Amino acid sequence: MALVVNILQAVPAAGKTKAILGYVKSSKKPTIIASISCQLSQQSYDYYVGLGGTDAVVVDSDHVSRSSSVTEAIAECVGKHRVIFITHAALIRFPNYDDLEGHELFVDEVPDLIQLNQMKFTDYMGLLGQYCDMSNGTMVLLDEHRDAVEKIARDGLAGLDVVSTSLFELARSLLQGIPVLTKDDTVYFIDDNTTQKWTAFSKITIACANFYETFTGTILKEFCGWKFRNSELTKKLDFIHYPNTARVEIVPMFGGIWSRYSADKEIGGESVYNKVKASVYDITGMTPFIYTTNSYRGALKQGQRVAYNPHGLNNYMSHTTAVSLFSYNPTPWQIDLLKSLSQSRSMDQDKLMQSYIVSKYLEPTFQLCLRTDIRNQYSNWKVRLIVPDLRAAEYLKSRYLHEAIIDMDHMIEPPERKVRAAETAPRQKKKSFKNLFNFTDAELRKFYRYVKKENKKLDPLDPRDFMIVKSWIDSVRSL
Repeated sequence: MALVVNILQAVPAAGKTKAILGYVKSSKKPTIIASISCQLSQQSYDYYVGLGGTDAVVVDSDHVSRSSSVTEAIAECVGKHRVIFITHAALIRFPNYDDLEGHELFVDEVPDLIQLNQMKFTDYMGLLGQYCDMSNGTMVLLDEHRDAVEKIARDGLAGLDVVSTSLFELARSLLQGIPVLTKDDTVYFIDDNTTQKWTAFSKITIACANFYETFTGTILKEFCGWKFRNSELTKKLDFIHYPNTARVEIVPMFGGIWSRYSADKEIGGESVYNKVKASVYDITGMTPFIYTTNSYRGALKQGQRVAYNPHGLNNYMSHTTAVSLFSYNPTPWQIDLLKSLSQSRSMDQDKLMQSYIVSKYLEPTFQLCLRTDIRNQYSNWKVRLIVPDLRAAEYLKSRYLHEAIIDMDHMIEPPERKVRAAETAPRQKKKSFKNLFNFTDAELRKFYRYVKKENKKLDPLDPRDFMIVKSWIDSVRSL
C-alpha cells in the first residue's frame, strides 16, 4: 500500500505555519513538528505557546545536555509531551520510527531525504571494500557478504564506534543497491533516507512553497511510489499566491547560465562578476538591499548579506530590493550520480537533473527574494528582484510572480568562446601509469597503497620505473 502524504503548498507568509499550529492546538493527537533549522523550530514553538498551546517541548542541539544526544532526548519525550518540535536533521537521523508510531508528522519545508555524498577511500573503508565487487568504476555489494555489511550498518546507526558510524550512510547505500561510483581515491554515493518506516506516522503533512518540482518531491514520486494529495488545511490559509505581483520588477544580470566559471570569465580585462557587481551598484543606488553570494565571494560594499537558502527570516520585510548573486550547478561527480540514479530506474535523467537545480539554485533564489516587502499582501511598494540569470527570472515569474515584469536591459552577455589551436589538434593523453597500463579504479587504489607502502617515487617517463610498475601490475592481474 502506497504511502499517502498531504501537501500544504503556498507561498511564504501565506499562513502555513499558523494553519498547522492552530490545528495542532485543537487536536488531542501526539504530534511531531519538524522545521528546517533550530531557529525556526524555536519560532514555531513560541508561536504555538502564544496561541495558548500546551504540553509541548523543543528538542534540538540547543536544548539537550552534553551527556545525551538529540535522538535520545526525543525518545525520552515521547509519551511525556503531546507535541514535540524538532529539526529536519533530527527527524531524518531518528533510528526507529516505530517509537513514534501513531504520531502525526508535520514537516515545515521540503526535507533533504536524498543527498549526494562523497568520501575519500581511507584505510578503514577497506572494511566495506572487501565485501564488494569494485570493478568498472562501481562498488557493488556481493550477496555472500550482506550479513557483514548489515552488522556495520547496525553498529553505525547505534553509534557504537567511530569507524562504523562514519561508514553508516555508505553501508546503507550498498545494502539498498543504490549506485555507488568510484574514481581514483574517492567514493561517490547517494544517501537515501526514504527507506525509514514512514508508515509508522498516522498522518504526514509537508508544508512548502513548491514540492512537486523539487528533488525530494521527484524522488518520492518517481522512485518511491509515494502518493500525494492536497492538505485539508489549505482552506485555512490567508492566500496561496501573492495577490499584487504587478509591482514586482525582476532584473536578470547575465545572459548565459550563471556559474562560478562563467562569473570568473573576463570581458575587456574585467571579470563578469565584477561587471555584474558594478551594475548592481548602479541599479540600486542608495536603496538598501539584501543579498546572497557564494561563500568564496567577498562581501559587497553595501547591502545586508543573508545566508544561502534562508527560511523564516521576517526581519527584512522593510526592504524592497533583493540581490541574488550566488551560483549552484551540479559538479561532474554529482552529474554522474544523478545519471546513474536515473538509469537504475529507467527515468529521464534531464527531469531528475532539473529537479536538483530547482532545489539547489532556483528555490533558494526564490527564498531570498521573498524575504522582502513582497510578503506583505497589502503593500503597494515597488519591489525589485535582481537575479543571476534569465532562467532564475523566468522561474520566479512563471512559478510565483505571474504579473511581474522582467527587465533584461542590464544583462551582460557572456564572452565569445575562443577556440585555441591546441583544441583543433588531436589531444595527447598525459603520461601516467594509469594511462600506460589502463588501470581500473580498483587497480589504481591498490597502486596507491603499493607506492605508499614501498615509499617509492616512480616516474612514468623513466624506463626503469616503467618496468617496476609493469612487473607489479602483471602480478596483480595474474592473481
